[in-house]
Amino acid sequence: MTQAQNNKEKVIEVKDLVISFRTGEGKVQAVRDVSFDLYRGETLCVVGESGSGKSVTCRAILGISAVNAMHENGEIIYIDRDLLQIPEDEFHKIRGNKIAMVFQDPLSALNPIMRTGKQMTEAIIQNNKVKRDDANHNLKIIKQSLQDQVNLALKDSSQKEEYKRLLDLFDQIMQKQIELEAEYNRAHTASSEILRLAQENQVYLTKYNDQEVQTRNEAIKKRAEAARHPLLLDDAALKDLTALMEDYSRTHKHPVYAEGLEVFASKLQARLDQGKHDFASLAYSGVIDGLSNDQAVALDQQVARQRLEEEFIQDFGPYVALAIESSDQEAKKQVSAALKVAEKHSQLFSQRPLNIKACRQALKEINAAVRQAINPLDIIKDSTLYTFPNSGLNAITAYEQGIVRNKQENRRYQRDLKKHARAERKGKGDEWSVVPLNLLDLDRLQNAAEIRLSRLIDRLRYLESKQVKEDPQVRAQDLLKYIIGLASDSAYKVSDSEAKDRAIRLMREVGLPRPEQHFDQYPFELSGGMRQRVVIAIALCSDPEILICDEPTTALDVTIQGQILDLINELKVKRNLSIIFITHDLGVVARMADRVAVMYAGKIVEMGTAEEIYYEPAHPYTWALLASMPDLETKEELDPIPGTPPNMLMPPKGDAFADRNHYAMAIDFEEQPPMFQISDTHYAATWLLHPDAPKVEPPKIVTERIRMRYKKLAGQAEAKDQIAEVSEEESHE
Repeated sequence: MTQAQNNKEKVIEVKDLVISFRTGEGKVQAVRDVSFDLYRGETLCVVGESGSGKSVTCRAILGISAVNAMHENGEIIYIDRDLLQIPEDEFHKIRGNKIAMVFQDPLSALNPIMRTGKQMTEAIIQNNKVKRDDANHNLKIIKQSLQDQVNLALKDSSQKEEYKRLLDLFDQIMQKQIELEAEYNRAHTASSEILRLAQENQVYLTKYNDQEVQTRNEAIKKRAEAARHPLLLDDAALKDLTALMEDYSRTHKHPVYAEGLEVFASKLQARLDQGKHDFASLAYSGVIDGLSNDQAVALDQQVARQRLEEEFIQDFGPYVALAIESSDQEAKKQVSAALKVAEKHSQLFSQRPLNIKACRQALKEINAAVRQAINPLDIIKDSTLYTFPNSGLNAITAYEQGIVRNKQENRRYQRDLKKHARAERKGKGDEWSVVPLNLLDLDRLQNAAEIRLSRLIDRLRYLESKQVKEDPQVRAQDLLKYIIGLASDSAYKVSDSEAKDRAIRLMREVGLPRPEQHFDQYPFELSGGMRQRVVIAIALCSDPEILICDEPTTALDVTIQGQILDLINELKVKRNLSIIFITHDLGVVARMADRVAVMYAGKIVEMGTAEEIYYEPAHPYTWALLASMPDLETKEELDPIPGTPPNMLMPPKGDAFADRNHYAMAIDFEEQPPMFQISDTHYAATWLLHPDAPKVEPPKIVTERIRMRYKKLAGQAEAKDQIAEVSEEESHE
């Protein structure tokens, strides 16, 4: 097993995914029952020929499927939510922020008439706006729920007055916190720019370029007031910097100014790197003592935190715990009510055929009840309840569209039959054939609706019987921390200058040599490798945890390909990314993969670690891919894969690879093989693994390459042993 699998922290689960496309010729079955997991910190390579369903699968994960795509079955689970069912406004918070994508062709991925820097800052600012809007929305809901729930629970009027006072004070603290953080963020941006200018001046001072130094000195002066802040550049630091610049303007003593700038930059860098400040505690003291913002942030944060705990949270915390208990009780009542509504209508969804109008009316009632059952004070909302209103309607809509689609397909088929009959009468029947009838499986679509309702009922029953074990006081502490975090998110507005600074840092991180220059260039002014680095930087703008790379090196030459692959591997380690890497090149797979999924005709035909796929391949299609891959170390002639992939308008009855498979048996043409388990991490869908199947060896070119790899590994191991022996002997001498 890979290290990521040993940790067993799944970040994505794809289960039984089925995706088709509506076309004028019929339904193209692009993805057929695909299942896989992605673990934190691993790279999963998805390899296969063009049209095998690799990109379609990954675009579904990102929620950017084509408009004619039909998600007929399956789930994509991320943070306990099915990405196929969440509404678009919710997906917008995930796409780019949590899951990002690097596309195949950087030139088409970038806007040709917009400067590269603008494209990066636009992504940064838009994602920040979404985060702030979401934080403000959640803050409003939680504060209203806190007020409503405690008022329901309290009977004594004096307690209600005390709670109202504390709630008003809490609101003032949050407003003060937002003010303090907003001021700090603005000053942090300006201070970061001053630090960059000071560091550039250190370089120009070594070159005795007075003009460039003076230009940056003027820029520093313009930003000085915006950077003024007790936690960053206080009055004393700014006074010293101003005196240092004025002295240089008079004397032009380069070594003295360089030494002074080095001390200044070191101190400023330390302050910028201090990390998170406790603005909530500072805000409390500021509100209670009537302090100005500068006075508040100058306080000792540890003392302020202790004061907040002793004077406010000890009084306010029990009320928050009471609100949580009251909200739990109310949610449980609403869960019972929602369960009754769902059970009342459950038989409606099992009738054949479905009464669409009645089902839509039933869903309207069920959805209203389910929304009421969602606990507003739960930090993490229940996934099943949260996604059902959207997923239930999607299932009924898919069934309704299926009926319309099947009627259209029947009319098309009858029309083509008549047209073909007329052609036969004219002696032209052999020139073309009728596309077979291709109907959507309405039973399957109805089953999907039934399953979603059944899961909802099961979940409601579980929640109805569940006993809350968490201590309300502990949950109250967690909720207060969450609220403080939301206030921080709502206060953090990325300015244009900060977005530019972050974009330049990202450009530098992905290896662009002159980011300040490239920031103002158009995509067509950059080389292919530079454009791809820009696309990667854009994908990293919001610090995603999952990166999908869709053949990012296809349009690049071999040398640049290697650089981009190395960059992605470095970023993976540095940022602890989980990566899905799509490619058709097994050479790239060897360089990138922890695990490999081999896809053919919309199905995963083999799955295993990189070592298992390269040293112990089990599926004839994997053998064919390995045999057709150029290799400098073997002399055998490459063995191209015969034929072409099947037409997915009419997928084969049996194994889709059978027609191109030199080792195909009769059963391959009749029945699709199941996924046979070879080891804990290695699986393959081929009848050759059946106990009754004849023993078949991979082609000679594959076995020879495996032998050469083992030989090379043995040589490397022997060389390491020799080096170790020499080192040991030298140490003894």
